[in-house]
Amino acid sequence: MKLHQLGRVPSLGVPIAQIQFYSHHQLDSISHPTSDTTKPLTWTTKRKVSRSPLMKINDDGDKLAIYSHFYPQNHIGGSSPQHLLRLYDIWRKDGRSPTSKVALGHARTNCAAFSRDGFYLAIGNADRHVIVHDVRMNRTLRDYVHVGSGRGIAHLEWRITRGYRLSLFSGGPDGSIRRWQPEGAMDQGMVVANVGTHITHFAMQNGPSEHDLVIAQSDGTVSFWDGYGEI
Repeated sequence: MKLHQLGRVPSLGVPIAQIQFYSHHQLDSISHPTSDTTKPLTWTTKRKVSRSPLMKINDDGDKLAIYSHFYPQNHIGGSSPQHLLRLYDIWRKDGRSPTSKVALGHARTNCAAFSRDGFYLAIGNADRHVIVHDVRMNRTLRDYVHVGSGRGIAHLEWRITRGYRLSLFSGGPDGSIRRWQPEGAMDQGMVVANVGTHITHFAMQNGPSEHDLVIAQSDGTVSFWDGYGEI
């Protein structure tokens, strides 16, 4: 009997609510199956891995991103794992074959988020970098970075901000929530909020009765921000 560790279970939108995505891995392989009562599909990659991969699905439910890290077949003990992003068009006839593969280097991926239109995919890494991948052109559009040290980028959120601009918000080891605008100038990173310690998670307002911003910190503190100005 082979034992599996259940991995990531991403949240789904209405278009694909009938499908449950999950990931799991064995000692010598990883697989990325979906559970569908009408037509089961499975994405499988035979690689030596140390944990289940990170998965993200866009809001329309037609694109799946899988991040996995693995050691090359002839790796030397003590060497760093390599990280790979695979993108899939879920509803294509050959949807189990990736439409693109992107090498992410040796930095572990902590989090990721599709923009609401599905055009961009933001990747937050353990080395404090925030990578914005252009899904349509299959290229890296921007490479941002937080200062400081620690466990890297903890969370990412996309929003449409003042002037109908597409903005990306990231929280990292410098204790700051920063705003980036991938379609704007290169020099960015405005600090929206700063708590002084490593940010482990944050959430932005989704309704009128909610706080503008809620931030969880590595020291166990949770802070609530309201009226910090238009962003």
